[in-house]
Amino acid sequence: MSPVTPNPRTWTLRCKNGRSTILIEVDPLQKMQGVRAELLHAIQETNPSGRFNGQDIPKNPDLIKFGRAIDRNNISLGFVSIDSETAESGAETSGKGKGKGKSAVGTPASVSKGKASLGAIADCPQGAGFKDRDVVAFKFVADHTAPEAGDAVVDIVEQWDVDVPTIEEMYGEDEVQEEGIDMEEG
Repeated sequence: MSPVTPNPRTWTLRCKNGRSTILIEVDPLQKMQGVRAELLHAIQETNPSGRFNGQDIPKNPDLIKFGRAIDRNNISLGFVSIDSETAESGAETSGKGKGKGKSAVGTPASVSKGKASLGAIADCPQGAGFKDRDVVAFKFVADHTAPEAGDAVVDIVEQWDVDVPTIEEMYGEDEVQEEGIDMEEG
């Protein structure tokens, strides 16, 4: 794993699990496997006990799953897994489209035109729909609980352990009331 050196082109992702937020610097076109490895390294370095938010920290970065906010301006609406999103979009684009040209027989259009495949494009933060300073949910998955592509479990809405604090929780109710201007006090 080669850590990304911060520069004007790198992005900061805010990876959340529970009430914890871990900031990592990533290149927008870096493979998601590298992003998972950097996050796992940061978690292992800050939690030498081997546990994070009551869960055992996995040894393999493949056991980390990322979620993108449904609405990046209102993360309390929830998150959607980027893994299931890329699988669905790959299935949608593999069918016949409204393109002008014909692809070679037996080969996908992207291969015959010399373009990168959809999986390669989507396998980076930019391709997954992330932006600089986005909140990214993450969770650990166990080997035996990872659903197969044909399972009925995939259709169930995934739960992400991300706590979104309110203003009252952050600053306390007294502080929030003092923030407003009281016209009677002058």
